[in-house]
Amino acid sequence: MIDEQSPIKPGDNPRERTNPLMVGLRYVLPTAIVLAGIVVMALGSESELEGGAGIVSAGLAVYAMNW
Repeated sequence: MIDEQSPIKPGDNPRERTNPLMVGLRYVLPTAIVLAGIVVMALGSESELEGGAGIVSAGLAVYAMNW
C-alpha cells in the first residue's frame, strides 16, 4: 500500500525557520561593516575616505553574497 501523505511536514519549510545565527550573519554583520566604513569616512582625512569607501563596499559585498 502506498502512503499518499507528503514526507514534508508544515514546519519543514526553510523560510519558516529563523536561526538567530543566520540572521546575524545575513543582516547584522554586513550592517556593522557598513557602519564601520561610514565611521572611518566621517572621522578620517581624505585618504581614509577611500579606505572607508572600500570598507562600505566590502559590507555591501557580504550582504550580496548572503542574498
